Amino acid sequence: MQSPFYLMQLLHVIKSLTNQTFIIFMAFAVCQCKKNETLSFDSNEPGEVTSSDSRPLAKTPPTTEKPPEPPQPKPEVIPQSPTLQKELRSAVNRWNELPSQFSGKDLITKQRELAYEALGKLAGGVELTQFLQFLKNKGAADLCQEIIDGGMVDLFRGEKGEATRNWVLSVEDFALKEQLMIQAGMAYDGKDLVAYFERIGTYPNGHNSQCRFMTGYCSTMAKTDPLGAMKFYGEMCHPKKITNHGLEKVMEYVPPTADFLSIATEIKEDNAGLSKNTRRSLLNNWSQHKPAEAAQYVMSNTSVVHADQMAVVMKQWAQQDPDQAAAWIAGWDGSDHKDQGCLMLAQTMKLAKPADAFVMASHISNFELKVKTATEAFNEWAKIDRKAAEAAWVQVFPQ
Repeated sequence: MQSPFYLMQLLHVIKSLTNQTFIIFMAFAVCQCKKNETLSFDSNEPGEVTSSDSRPLAKTPPTTEKPPEPPQPKPEVIPQSPTLQKELRSAVNRWNELPSQFSGKDLITKQRELAYEALGKLAGGVELTQFLQFLKNKGAADLCQEIIDGGMVDLFRGEKGEATRNWVLSVEDFALKEQLMIQAGMAYDGKDLVAYFERIGTYPNGHNSQCRFMTGYCSTMAKTDPLGAMKFYGEMCHPKKITNHGLEKVMEYVPPTADFLSIATEIKEDNAGLSKNTRRSLLNNWSQHKPAEAAQYVMSNTSVVHADQMAVVMKQWAQQDPDQAAAWIAGWDGSDHKDQGCLMLAQTMKLAKPADAFVMASHISNFELKVKTATEAFNEWAKIDRKAAEAAWVQVFPQ
């Protein structure tokens, strides 16, 4: 048993420890309070939230529903006609009977006559599409292509024009539809061209179909007003971001009496691929009628016209008067454009006139091209007169 004195000493120690602990605890609490006050007003640490932060919480943006996609355009649907179905069956039966009645060229002639007769009767109906497919299935590929390329122009005008224009919108084969649209444009005689043009764009593949339709329409216009055709094509197509691809075909219809120089001036420089194609088509047409004039234009506008366009002109000129073309091109100073002209003339002449082809090759400035072209002409010339060919070679290439 412990003595009372010992117990008193122990109580004194516990009391002193308790006071010290209390003092330490209070000091720690005061420090924490000071620290919290400092952080509440002075801290700039990102993301720290204190009791004094009165900023409103960020609101979650409302979710917006994705608008529904616009309905995809659908092709025109033309119901079958009992009358046209009867005509279709009659045409098919008659076609199948022809081989037993005719052969050779006579059979081909009769099939062609029957096909065009059927087109006239079936125009505007879905049965026309079925008949074209029938021709393909029967192996009449050449006849079918002839019809698609230009054999239906008359169906798009006159009495059945509107029905046939409605029919072409129903064609689901995009490639076929685009080819037919050129004919539809060439023959268009409806009241409201712009309305029909806009309508084409609402159907599947409408953008390409619009391009082909306007190509056909402007091709017809170019026969009488080529500059007007170019302008109208741009007015209708450019706002819809349709390229000048169709102008290449339009240039084929420019008449021989047209002012080719003015038309060529309206075409942008050949740096743009489509402009180059348009000019090539125009030059090909131009040089068929006035080759010297077309050649003069190319050589006088070398900063705008690409060098290989000279070959387009010389190809046509060589077919008409190669000697005149050769004499004309020889008078120009050396250039890429002259090289292309001489190259085309040499290639055109080398079989019939290899000696003249060798002379043309000698006018080429580019040494590698000159050697290659001269070698081809020499080889043909040597078959006829090797001694003369060798003598000419030494003069042009002394080393």
